Amino acid sequence: MAREACKIADLILIPCRPQAFDLTAVETTAELVKAAGKPAFVMFMGGPQRAPTTYRDARELIEGSEGVEGMGVPVAPVMLTLRAIYHHSTAQGKTAMEVEPEGKAAEEIAALWTWTRERVNLSTSKQGKKKRG
Repeated sequence: MAREACKIADLILIPCRPQAFDLTAVETTAELVKAAGKPAFVMFMGGPQRAPTTYRDARELIEGSEGVEGMGVPVAPVMLTLRAIYHHSTAQGKTAMEVEPEGKAAEEIAALWTWTRERVNLSTSKQGKKKRG
C-alpha cells in the first residue's frame, strides 16, 4: 500500500522523531521513496523544542556528513516539536490551531503548510475553483 501511495503522491513527508530507533526506521521508507522517484523529505516531529545538537546529529544521520553516507532523503526545514497542545487538542477532537490559534503549535503548523504548499505549487487563492452546474 505504501508503494502505491508513493506512486501517486506529489510530495512525500516522512515523519520521524529525532531519536536513534526512529531514525534507523526511516531507512526502509527512504529506500521506498527513492525508488518512486518523487520529492521526499524527512520531517522531524515530537522532538524537544530546544535541542540543536539532537537535531544536527539526526540531520547528519539522514542527509549524511563528511565521509558518512546518508539515506539520500533531505530533511525538511520545518518541524513539529513536542508540545502538550498537540495531545490536548487531539483529546478534544480538535487541532492545535483550533484550540490555540495564536500559539506556538499553530505557528509550526502554518509554517509547515506554507512550506508544503510551495513544494507542490499549490495556490491559496479561491480564484481557480469553478462552480459545477
